[in-house]
Amino acid sequence: MKILHFADAHNGSDMTGPVDPDSGLPLRLEDFLKSMDTIADYVETEAINLVVFAGDAFKDRNPNPTLEREFARRIRRMASSAPVVLIVGNHDVPGAFGKAHTLEIYKALEVGQVYIVDRPELLRFSLEAGDAQVLGIPWPTRHNVMAKEAFQGVPAEEIDKLIADAVAEKIKELAHQLDPEIPSILAAHLTIEGGDMGGGTPVGLGGGITLPLEALALEQFDYVALGHLHRYQRLHDNPPVVYSGSIERIDFGEEMDQKGFVVVTLGKYEEDDLFGNAAFTQDEFVPLKVRDFRTIRVHLDGSDPTDDVLESIYAEQIEGAVVRVIIEGTLHAAAMLEDAAIHHALEPALRSSVVKNIDRDVRMRLDGPSYEEMGPMDLLAAYLESKGTSGEDQERFVHAAEGLMVSV
Repeated sequence: MKILHFADAHNGSDMTGPVDPDSGLPLRLEDFLKSMDTIADYVETEAINLVVFAGDAFKDRNPNPTLEREFARRIRRMASSAPVVLIVGNHDVPGAFGKAHTLEIYKALEVGQVYIVDRPELLRFSLEAGDAQVLGIPWPTRHNVMAKEAFQGVPAEEIDKLIADAVAEKIKELAHQLDPEIPSILAAHLTIEGGDMGGGTPVGLGGGITLPLEALALEQFDYVALGHLHRYQRLHDNPPVVYSGSIERIDFGEEMDQKGFVVVTLGKYEEDDLFGNAAFTQDEFVPLKVRDFRTIRVHLDGSDPTDDVLESIYAEQIEGAVVRVIIEGTLHAAAMLEDAAIHHALEPALRSSVVKNIDRDVRMRLDGPSYEEMGPMDLLAAYLESKGTSGEDQERFVHAAEGLMVSV
């Protein structure tokens, strides 16, 4: 039995840059859709018996009709070959109780062979390769809990712990209802302790609803298919507990990450003296061809700063890539830069940006704009600089802050 596991499609995450003249869609959106097309091709040609999507179909909970249409076209393709289980992720859930989530239309229209998991549920399938069972766990929300009078005034971290405990107990309860003779999969959109959020950042620093690994790595499961963390990673071997990762790079925090999906083979060993009739699980990460992200760092230490930057750009393969150039140097060197020449050299890139981390002494900062005249990002940058934060860390913190402001 072959199962395809993917997650975190995040369609609509990047709608900027050039537009395809034939489709009218931004090329960056088409990158995400091409990854889904590749997955659909694989389902059709490689005898996949079941597809599990572990959550986050779109960038946010309010996708426009075009995004909904393009996602639906590809899910329909997959469902024409095999049942498709769609787990509701945190980017899919509505912002308030009673509102529809982004995948609910499939349930309302009763789309054939598409199964929506928006609450803990046990699904059973009779497939050509045999029977299978999927325990689906969507992203746990705080809506109902926060609305209860008993939880008014309770610190958020305590509520998160209560929710995590409740989810772990529900998984355990439903796991005991599984038929031990039938292959079983746990499919969930969750944050698990021990995971890597990307960039080497361990799960737990940002708080939130986090479950311990032992809550999922139960003996009843043959495979645990996870979504939410964008980096492909395997947290446990028996059973395999796997984040498939996102299907396209979202930002420069994922610049070095390989993207793809996971193909899982479930079966039984031939009866022999060593294994008896034991079950086995094999899983393979299948990489996707995705858009190249490239960071070019330049330290201005020569007599011709513009040449320093141009040489660094020409040394890289930037055609069709999303590129950022980070320039470090003194205010004097930065003043000598020919911006037009730099941007001309970056034209082969799909999209580019130039960030200047300029060394300024205290006098120059005081002679600059007053704090009352500065925007939030400038204030944050000024604060980080005053604390001696490195240019690379400054950029990372400002980028994270920009993402938070967009999502509010």
